[in-house]
Amino acid sequence: MRRVLKCDGVIAEKIGPEGKPQDITPDDICEIKAYVNANRTLSAPFDIVLNGKVADLDRPQLRDKLLPLIEAGATWWVEGLWDATEEAAIERIRRGPPSEEL
Repeated sequence: MRRVLKCDGVIAEKIGPEGKPQDITPDDICEIKAYVNANRTLSAPFDIVLNGKVADLDRPQLRDKLLPLIEAGATWWVEGLWDATEEAAIERIRRGPPSEEL
């Protein structure tokens, strides 16, 4: 985390005790933000980027998942389309950012 203090942001990822990826929680975002605010000397904005999959969620599920993360300080979402078909990826991109659906 000391290295990200020199950067414009961080892509937050979390690995559980068994070595498997876990979802980032609003508390995790708050911890990241508090650390950055307490230790960063640069005045440029700092982004907290998350990635995952929300393409298949309906509007209430999307709100339940993303709003607490946004309120905690997350600033970007990268939709994980790695295993999507080309058609599914194009459709998701056409829908725009998840924030437009909230």
